[in-house]
Amino acid sequence: MSAPARQPPTRDRSRPRSRPGRFALFRRADFRRIWLAGGFSGTIRWLETLAIGLYTFHETGSPFLVTVMLFARTLPAILLGAPIGALAARLRIKPAAGSGKVWSARRRNRDLRLARPRPAEPNQDQDDR
Repeated sequence: MSAPARQPPTRDRSRPRSRPGRFALFRRADFRRIWLAGGFSGTIRWLETLAIGLYTFHETGSPFLVTVMLFARTLPAILLGAPIGALAARLRIKPAAGSGKVWSARRRNRDLRLARPRPAEPNQDQDDR
């Protein structure tokens, strides 16, 4: 004896389907975590861009060099973003995005260490007194 065929659920067509609220996604913890991570990442990226511009202008006084530095910061993404993205899609490499973030964090860490203020060297004239 076979089991009776399962009927698909029927929808009451007399009343319209209710749409979720405008902020329904924020009720989901996964979405909130991703949204907050994106917000923090974007804020940090913006602050880094601001810091590069301010530091370059403070050191050189040249608006042109500020532009060159900001362009140099985005040049690797412009040149390598599409080819690496196509390669990752073709090879279906999921860790590629994570390794890119690790590389970026290591580069920023190196830049911060290089930008650390160094102690001033003693002035030769003052030592002779």
